[in-house]
Amino acid sequence: MLFRRTTLVAFVLVIASVGSARAGTLSCAVLPQLFNLYFRFHYTHHAMTDEIREHTVDQFIKTIDPSKTLLLQSQVDTLKKDLLTTFKTMDEGDCKALQEAQDLLLKGAQENETFAKEFLGDKYKLDENAELVTDPDKRKYSKDLEERKALLRKMIHFQIANEMLSKTKLPEAKKNVVHRYELDVKRTEEKKLSDREVDFAESFALALDPHSSYMSSDSLEEFRIQMQLSLEGIGASLSSQNGFTVVEEIIPGGAADRAKVLQPKDKIIAVAQSGKKAENVVDLDLQEVVKKIRGKKGTKVTLTVLR
Repeated sequence: MLFRRTTLVAFVLVIASVGSARAGTLSCAVLPQLFNLYFRFHYTHHAMTDEIREHTVDQFIKTIDPSKTLLLQSQVDTLKKDLLTTFKTMDEGDCKALQEAQDLLLKGAQENETFAKEFLGDKYKLDENAELVTDPDKRKYSKDLEERKALLRKMIHFQIANEMLSKTKLPEAKKNVVHRYELDVKRTEEKKLSDREVDFAESFALALDPHSSYMSSDSLEEFRIQMQLSLEGIGASLSSQNGFTVVEEIIPGGAADRAKVLQPKDKIIAVAQSGKKAENVVDLDLQEVVKKIRGKKGTKVTLTVLR
């Protein structure tokens, strides 16, 4: 499928940027300098306090494990203590607690993948009466592995039920859910210490007030593209589902709409910029797929899809 990009409708985004800061390359030793910039320009907070440290750590843990399925309560308690110590050691480039967090997340993801594969074996049967509290804010962290497995059982029943409501047969539904846990492991493995440092900076900004934020270099580049319209898409709304980039909606008037070829529910499996070889995008993060699709006005992109 070949698309020629055209101008998209522009809109104005107003940002409350008091207290915002950014850095090109973030590292542990840079964090104190970054935090001082916030204090220099923030309208209320001008120095580090215990309350800010605690709010930062709480927000960081919420960011790295939003579903409360990777960390146990004991691990959270230990992490909080170690992360608070990080505020004292980061001047020397010591952010071991962030690496500790990454290691725990990977361990939890691997354990969940193993459990999902075992639970969804030949003897699996959907429990239609299973009850799941879907809001993580209303759940506590599991106190041990057995409690986390009990939560995972409910979550897997919920995920299987959603698959089957979409007319997916049980064998295929089981494969899709297992693949979801495999992707969790893969994407956690791909995270670097610098990614966790970005998470920590973002958590610090949010700890100051709801309007302060931190833009990583990737986020800043994305923002500039959005504002300047220097790159354009094909006029389609996309989502990520079980490792596939799925077309949710065709935007009226866009390149995809005029081509009359791409359809909702199509799965994009490869992308080729004009004159270049197609790249497989299965299991790739949605943001990365969008980057590969987007290009300068008037250029062409070829998509390979599964219908």
